Amino acid sequence: LVVGVARVELARYLDRTELVTRTAANEVTIQDFHAWAEPLESSMTRAVALGLEGKRGIRAAVPVPEAGDVQPDIVVLVDVLRFDGALGGQVRLIARFYVLGEGGELGLPISADLVADADGPEHAALVRAMAELVAQLAARIGESLVN
Repeated sequence: LVVGVARVELARYLDRTELVTRTAANEVTIQDFHAWAEPLESSMTRAVALGLEGKRGIRAAVPVPEAGDVQPDIVVLVDVLRFDGALGGQVRLIARFYVLGEGGELGLPISADLVADADGPEHAALVRAMAELVAQLAARIGESLVN
């Protein structure tokens, strides 16, 4: 199976270069001095595609439309509803993903609510936990595609 990963769509509060941390249940803080090296949408799209490669039943995974000459068998769309966490605390990724059918219809959404603990109070620990959650999301998508 060759999987195409459409550009990951982010909740608007995440569509920025700065890291977003959660300081209370209904409060986030923009970290002005801690930024992603590239747009988060591009990075997450590529990370999900890389995380899918080598999973059982998946020969390759490529971002679309950048797939080039590779023609995916199916395309996955991902909506990220929440992706933040507390420094030194819990990090959470809530997403929905869909499989685009052959006729262009979207399948029913599959939800993922993933949590990891940052292994320290610094921003690097937060980012490590976030990377772990993106890998878990890719694994969940991969499992849903081959089952």
